[in-house]
Amino acid sequence: MIARILALLVYLLPAAAFAAEANGPWGTFPNCIAPAVPIESETWWIEPGDDVPWHLHQGSCVPNARSADCSDPDNPVVTRDVPFDSVVTVFRYPHVDWVRYQWQSDVIEKRTVDWDCEPDHADDHPHECIFKEPLTLRPGLANGGLDELRMSPNIDPNPFGKRHFTTLNFEVCTGTSSTHYRSRPDPIGRGWYEGTDYSNVRVNYMSFFAPGAEGLDQTIPTVSGVVPLVIDHERGVGTNESLLWEDAHTHDDPTLYRTAAVGVALPAPHGGKLLYRKQGLFEGTYEWDTRGLADGVHVLLWQTYSNTATGTVVGGLRLRFQVKNGVGSPAATGGGSAGGSGGGGGAGGPSPSCTACTSDCDGNGAVGSSDLALLSAEFGKSCGAACRCDPTGDGRVGAPDWNLLGREFGRTGCCTE
Repeated sequence: MIARILALLVYLLPAAAFAAEANGPWGTFPNCIAPAVPIESETWWIEPGDDVPWHLHQGSCVPNARSADCSDPDNPVVTRDVPFDSVVTVFRYPHVDWVRYQWQSDVIEKRTVDWDCEPDHADDHPHECIFKEPLTLRPGLANGGLDELRMSPNIDPNPFGKRHFTTLNFEVCTGTSSTHYRSRPDPIGRGWYEGTDYSNVRVNYMSFFAPGAEGLDQTIPTVSGVVPLVIDHERGVGTNESLLWEDAHTHDDPTLYRTAAVGVALPAPHGGKLLYRKQGLFEGTYEWDTRGLADGVHVLLWQTYSNTATGTVVGGLRLRFQVKNGVGSPAATGGGSAGGSGGGGGAGGPSPSCTACTSDCDGNGAVGSSDLALLSAEFGKSCGAACRCDPTGDGRVGAPDWNLLGREFGRTGCCTE
């Protein structure tokens, strides 16, 4: 009799009993612990006549759903309260007021932060600061299925008297019910500026994670060859542009990046290139050709521009990919094409044997925890040429170095000479 009862219970128990619980720890962006995923949204504001944008970024480590079916036992499900971090980067802005997160449109936690970012150069060169605020994700206040987590830092007012924020949308399983806010688990990056509304972009990022348990062990997906990226640049006002960047350090020289030509590699130390710039709100498939890239972590940044008479607001989404083509991979054609219309371009050539990694401080050919330890030991110091981990090379170890190491973290195959 007991055996029959147990067999009946196994048959009747809901799928939640067999769900892949994802209750932390998740790490701190960009150094996530699987199944959490490092995703970053960003927004820019460009005043008429001003060449240098004002930036606001939101990054976090959260276990984004691998598919829209939260009853799938290989989908990560958050079943209890978990501490996590909001990591906010500001460029040029002097102050951030608060951070918050929502389930859909319901505000769950809002924290006043009162962060000040003072100029870090005597000549008032545009500056960058990175802040972190602890939050607690509460799945019990969501709908118990595929819920949308919205994370936002807020500036109100900015130096022009307007409100400005970015929103990072994760799609999270908070239970195994069939309810879902969206039909796909794609992350979304959003930029909002008072008077211009939203400029958004979403990408089929989660479709590149490995199926089953292997995908739960990944923080970023492994790709190779030609990668079909399904993209939706959406919302937007005024006159729109859709852009995609590969390995671009847009913080280093924002004016240079605003005038970059499609398919042309930018000079060191900035690096990267613009893969496409399309008029209007592009929606479709872009074939990203990775065959000419060194194996290791590469970062793509999508941007949706909304140009108006009062200025330009940009919404962006920054995603990391582990490229693994192997030694002797064929040459790339310059990035790829969008919808068969040639959105990439550029010259081909042999696959490089190594890639330049400014954050490989210990010279072991990879950017990892040992380099992070070196940077942490010197953080805040002005050590000139004696710095052991100064990725920016300015003789001071600070937030720009931390951010650069974070963008390269996990990269392998670094040049050691």
